[in-house]
Amino acid sequence: MTGDIFISPSGYQRFLPGADILDFQHVTDRLSMIFRFKPTDHTIYTAELIRSSDNSIIYSEESFAQSGFYREVSFNHLRYLNSGAYKWRLNFAPLTNDENFYPMHVDKAYPFIYTMHTPEITNFVKEPAIIYHGGTGTVVCYANYDFGNASYTWGSH
Repeated sequence: MTGDIFISPSGYQRFLPGADILDFQHVTDRLSMIFRFKPTDHTIYTAELIRSSDNSIIYSEESFAQSGFYREVSFNHLRYLNSGAYKWRLNFAPLTNDENFYPMHVDKAYPFIYTMHTPEITNFVKEPAIIYHGGTGTVVCYANYDFGNASYTWGSH
């Protein structure tokens, strides 16, 4: 059995050995990837986003999570990821106030497939409005989903 006992009026806290992750969730939208989990005990953890093909660590975060509350780890740089197999690896151990007890760290991996979203052009702006042979000007393409903008400038030769 894992968990902690906390009686708030007295401030008494007793830790039982071990911790686990009960509810893992992975959500991806066009701008970010969110990894959510709920520990069974107060936990120190390291969460890593790993590319499965070569086990490269793309992102890493170390922190603390309270028992019974969801913890979110966000990765907001999806434009740098290619489509493919990835996994979240979570290394965690219960946080203890006993200096003589060294809890065992546990590794869990949660694999998933990521499909890259390509930018969509939402608008073009052309200057000048009418293009003549031998003229000069600029076209700017505006993309959605925070992919930035692209511009092209031409001139007569």
